[in-house]
Formats: sequence, C-alpha cells, structure tokens
Amino acid sequence: MRYSKLSNIVNDIINILVPQVCFGCMTPLGKGERLLCTFCRNQLPLTEYNFIDENPIDRIFYGIVPIEKANSLLFFTPDGIVKNIIHHLKHKNQQEIGHFLGDWFGHDINEKNLTFHIDYVIPVPLHKKKLKKRGYNQVTTFGQKLAEHLDAAFVDHILIKTANTKTQTKKIVFLDGKATKTSTK
Repeated sequence: MRYSKLSNIVNDIINILVPQVCFGCMTPLGKGERLLCTFCRNQLPLTEYNFIDENPIDRIFYGIVPIEKANSLLFFTPDGIVKNIIHHLKHKNQQEIGHFLGDWFGHDINEKNLTFHIDYVIPVPLHKKKLKKRGYNQVTTFGQKLAEHLDAAFVDHILIKTANTKTQTKKIVFLDGKATKTSTK
C-alpha cells in the first residue's frame, strides 16, 4: 500500500513537470485519460460500419480483389482528430496509439458477435527503405492487438512491398460516391 501511494505521488510529479498531452488536440490529459482526452475521444468520427451489412468499404474492393467483408473504424478528414493521431502514430513513433486503436477496434468487433471466424490479421507492409528510415511499420502494433482480440494469427511476413511508391497522402479516395482528397501533412 505504501509503495502504491509513493508511486502515485511520483507519477503526479512527473505529470506536472512533463504533462502528457492529448494526441487529438494537444491539451494536457486529465487523471485517468490516456492518449486522447475525453472530448476528443467522443468527437472521433466512427464509421459504425460492421461486418454484417454491406458498407462503402466493401464496395471499394468490388471487382478488384475477392473479399468476404471489409470494415473500418474511423473516417479520415484532412484536418481532423484522426489525422492528428495517425500523424503521431506514423511519424512521431507513438506506437501506443496502435495498441489503443487495436484494442478499441478488436473490442468493437467482438461485441458484434460475428458468425464467421477471422484466421489472420496481415498488415500492409512498408518498403524496406521506408521501414529502415522510419524504424517500424505503423500498423504492426494495431494489427497485433486486433489479432489478439480476434483470436487470430498475426502474420507479417506474407506480403512484401516490392515498389518504393510515393506517399498516398495526396491521393483521392472515393467513399459513398464522393471524391475526397486526402492529406496527412
């Protein structure tokens, strides 16, 4: 008990000297908040797509690659909270964001009581030059946590990126028939 109180005091002092900030709005986090403040977490644009109904993510793949179902947790907007957290995950080595999102999405999927089993979670790989420069693949921690929740195998050696393509941050994405130019500067 004494160690616990001392640990809390040390944590409080550290938070005063080096406060943890919300990755969505960069304001200091309150007690009990982790990575995102309560306001930003409640403002996240959830897709509310699921694996049961046909959704716009399913339609993206029609005629391109055979899939059973596709899903997405969040909508991306060029100037939103999702952009900020993805930027920190990709470029600021904040891999705990991947754990956080993987836990959240895995829990959300499990709540849906799916009638099918997901065998593998396979992350999209980075080209070896980009991986060497960044030092990690930003989707690895997300995929590992998601696989854990789905009781699936995490397999990161099946896909290989052979072309060192330009960033996709300026490509146009079509959702619900609307063209959206994406940007993650």
